[in-house]
Amino acid sequence: MVTSSGMSAILCGLLTHLQAGDHVLCSSEIYGVTGSLLEKELSRLGIEFSFADFSQLDQVTESIHWEPLKLGLLNGGRKHLS
Repeated sequence: MVTSSGMSAILCGLLTHLQAGDHVLCSSEIYGVTGSLLEKELSRLGIEFSFADFSQLDQVTESIHWEPLKLGLLNGGRKHLS
């Protein structure tokens, strides 16, 4: 699939793999518009999102919904994980 923007590529990827009842853990440092898309638009479809500071491993592990684990982590921040 070819898209005309990064936001449309993100949306296509998420809608391809997610459905109502799924949960996605995202970096708290993702691009602001992406966060708005997740929280405001996709939540209307019953897809849940939470955000964690990926540089804090304990925060990440506490935020993971292990059952069922379908889509791992979205990290769009500029910081590198160590």
